[in-house]
Amino acid sequence: MNGMETFEALAGNPHIKDYFSRAFAGEKIPHALLLTGEAGSGKTMVARAFAARLQCEHPQGLSACGMCRSCKQMASGNHPDVITVEHEKPRSFGVEDIRGGLVNDMTIRPYASRYKVYLLDLGDLTITPEAQNAMLKTLEEPPSYGVLVIMTRNAEALLDTIRSRCVQLGMQPVPDETVRAMLAGKITTGADEDVIVSLARGNVGRALKLAASEDVAEVIAETLAALKNIRRMRADEMQAFTAGLKEKRDAVPEAFSIARFWYRDCLCLKADENAPIVLEKERRAIAAEAAERPAAELAGVFDAIGEAEARLAGNVTFEVAMEVLLMAMRGRGERTLWQK
Repeated sequence: MNGMETFEALAGNPHIKDYFSRAFAGEKIPHALLLTGEAGSGKTMVARAFAARLQCEHPQGLSACGMCRSCKQMASGNHPDVITVEHEKPRSFGVEDIRGGLVNDMTIRPYASRYKVYLLDLGDLTITPEAQNAMLKTLEEPPSYGVLVIMTRNAEALLDTIRSRCVQLGMQPVPDETVRAMLAGKITTGADEDVIVSLARGNVGRALKLAASEDVAEVIAETLAALKNIRRMRADEMQAFTAGLKEKRDAVPEAFSIARFWYRDCLCLKADENAPIVLEKERRAIAAEAAERPAAELAGVFDAIGEAEARLAGNVTFEVAMEVLLMAMRGRGERTLWQK
């Protein structure tokens, strides 16, 4: 079943599998599904596994057979009765996208299957209120063969009238042990597995993406080195660290997450030297910093990380946001670092 998503491959989320098992066993197929969850949580896998099982000619339980014509079409990405709704504008679904790609098209009966399945993946895109309203009649009175699966990171961005007409299923984080098992043999960059698992926060898709990124591996190593030496680093070394991060901008959130782990661990060890911590391999260095600095100062640095993220989101220059953060990390009350 190369290229075909299956429920068997879905990590964790037993409530998802249980819902679909009951739906297929009772032949109570929802005409509108709303799958919610962050990027990498498995929404697309669930949507396509549902479509494959729905269209399969010889299904067994939750499993599509993988051998029939429908399954082969799903595996190739060319099933005529499984349609991905497209959009014209770069960042938004408009009313014409929904009318042309969903509402009007659904009036045409399936070509070769019992159902006609539409996949509407909003991702981080917007969908206008007019476009949502255009879906209402289709959701209220779908044809017997029509099925719509909406995938979104934020269900609250949809109108109440849309949400109320859908079966809503939320993707949940999976245990770290499951993430670790899914990573087996897949970290090819030399990145620390424990750190990748912590950064993934129960998201297998994110874990696999991080594990394959050379930039992420470099940012992990560089950030840990900076955290261990921040109070001894020269201005030119801090400038070089900042410049290196800026070149790997997509991995900057991971640098902030690692810094947050570090200072959270400092606070944990400040309260209990035997406390479990995230960055276990750095326990000695973290314990040393925890012993040297007051809890209030460490908590201030932890808060400064969030403030740096907010500054970057507010269009403050990268260099300025990092300078303020690094000053907080050093904790010496310097007015500026770059002049040292």
